Amino acid sequence: MEEGIHQLSVTIEHASLRNAGFLKPNPYVEISIDSKSTRKTDFLKNTNAPKWNERFTVIVSANSVLHFRVLDHSSFRKDSLLGQQTVYLANILEHYNGVLENLELSMDLLTDGSSGGSSSKGSHHHHHNHEPRQPVKTGELVTVLNGLKIDMRTVVNGGGDVSGAGMSHVNGNGLEAASMAGCSSSSSSNSRSSILNGGIRARMRLRGAANGSGQLQPGPSNSAQHSPSFNNGSSAAAAPGVPADCISISSAAANFNEL
Repeated sequence: MEEGIHQLSVTIEHASLRNAGFLKPNPYVEISIDSKSTRKTDFLKNTNAPKWNERFTVIVSANSVLHFRVLDHSSFRKDSLLGQQTVYLANILEHYNGVLENLELSMDLLTDGSSGGSSSKGSHHHHHNHEPRQPVKTGELVTVLNGLKIDMRTVVNGGGDVSGAGMSHVNGNGLEAASMAGCSSSSSSNSRSSILNGGIRARMRLRGAANGSGQLQPGPSNSAQHSPSFNNGSSAAAAPGVPADCISISSAAANFNEL
C-alpha cells in the first residue's frame, strides 16, 4: 500500500456565507483527511466573505475522503459549525484520469437542518422520503486541488469497488448505473454537468494546466454554460446512446444515490 500514498496540495481560497443575524462570524476552515489528519486555516474576524488563500500539503490515497468544515471561532463558547461538505477523491480522480492540476472545487456548505427548527423532521419532501432530514445550504466554499497524478490502472486493479466501478463506466456497471440512476436526475440539471455529489462543482483552471490537459478538457465546447469538467471525450464517444451528462455523473449516481 505504500506506493498508493501521494501528496496533494489543497488551497482554501474563499467562502461566501449566508447572513445569519446582525453579528458576523469569525470563520475558519478545518479540513480532515480520512477522519484523522486535520489542518486549519486562521480565523478571520467579522466577515461573511472570508478570503484565506491558505495552501496545505496533505497525504492522500486514491480513495481518500476529504471533509471540509467551516466554523465560527469564539473566545467564549465552543466554535459553532457554519457548514460542511465531503469530497470523495476517487470520484474526482476517475473523471480526470488521475491528474489533478489547478482543479477548482466550488462546494455548497451544508448543515443538517436541525438548527432550522421543524424543517429537520416535520417537513418531508415527497421525493426524499427515505432521508431523515433535508440538509440546508448555508454558503459556498472554493478550494483548489493541485499536484496529484495517479496511474488509474493501479487503482482499478487494487482499489476495490468504488474505483473499479467508476473506471468501467463506459461498459458494464457504470452504464447501467447511468441509465438507471443518473440520467433522469442529471438531465434536469442540464447546465451543471460538472456536479459531482449534491452541491460540488469542479472545473479545471487553464492557468498552468498546459501539460497533460489535452485529455482533461473536452473537445470544442458544445454549450457555453458547460464547464470543462467530467464529460471527457472518450466516455462520450464510447457510449453514443447515452447523453454526455449521464456519463459525466454516472459514478456519482452509483455512489451517492443511496444516501
